[in-house]
Amino acid sequence: MVEGKKMKYIPLPTELYSEIDRLVKENRNLGYLSVPDFVRDAVRDKILEIRKPKIAETRRNGSFVDAESDCEVFEGGDSA
Repeated sequence: MVEGKKMKYIPLPTELYSEIDRLVKENRNLGYLSVPDFVRDAVRDKILEIRKPKIAETRRNGSFVDAESDCEVFEGGDSA
């Protein structure tokens, strides 16, 4: 453990832990080294999914804004 880095531990049902362990061992090509490695990545992905709006419903200069790329998406017509 990295010095100064605090950790919290959460319980997982045995069946879930076993399934993740099996996936990690059978799919080394995915890059996960352990169950905690997989769980950290899965939780990080879920947090990003929840925080990120799908498509911004607001309009900027008469065009929709794609929230993922922050690029304007024009609906036909001239963009000039």
